Amino acid sequence: MHVNTKPILLATTLFLATGLAGLAQPQPAVASGQEAKTFEKKITVTAKLEYLLSLPADYGKSRKSWPLVLFLHGSGESGSDLNKVKVHGPPKLVDANGPFPFILVSPQSPGRGWNPEVLDALLDSVIKKYRVDKDRVYLTGLSMGGYGAWALAAAYPGKFAALAPICGGGNPADAGKLARLPIWVFHGARDS
Repeated sequence: MHVNTKPILLATTLFLATGLAGLAQPQPAVASGQEAKTFEKKITVTAKLEYLLSLPADYGKSRKSWPLVLFLHGSGESGSDLNKVKVHGPPKLVDANGPFPFILVSPQSPGRGWNPEVLDALLDSVIKKYRVDKDRVYLTGLSMGGYGAWALAAAYPGKFAALAPICGGGNPADAGKLARLPIWVFHGARDS
């Protein structure tokens, strides 16, 4: 027996078209005749960073909380070799002279740039695991890390006691978010 499916398909199409039409949100038309649309979807991202951790020499001898400095390296130290992170800045000084009297966290960017959400997740993890004085969390970075420091501080301005970006730029639109944060900015004369 052969059933003619054309009327069923037509009825289903009309039902869907009229039923779904009521669900569509009207979008304003733009001058070019194209429709403006919005995409929104909650996604989950796995944050993973390798990092160097330096604890103060006296960390294990007391139960006190310690200041924390987050150092973000420049583009030349990106990749998967953590020894590259020791080329400049605080990790280099710790390697040469021993630990500072604060907790130093020096993550390594696996590629180009820094993701503020991933860095915030790393900080939350370190603060939970170690005895960190949450009122004395400081942020610094060099070159690409300076850009990352500006972006991270703008995304989470209440998290830091002070910011010291070196040879990195920020977004002037973020100035209002950073107005109450002490900032010591360094930039070299040969940096564009």
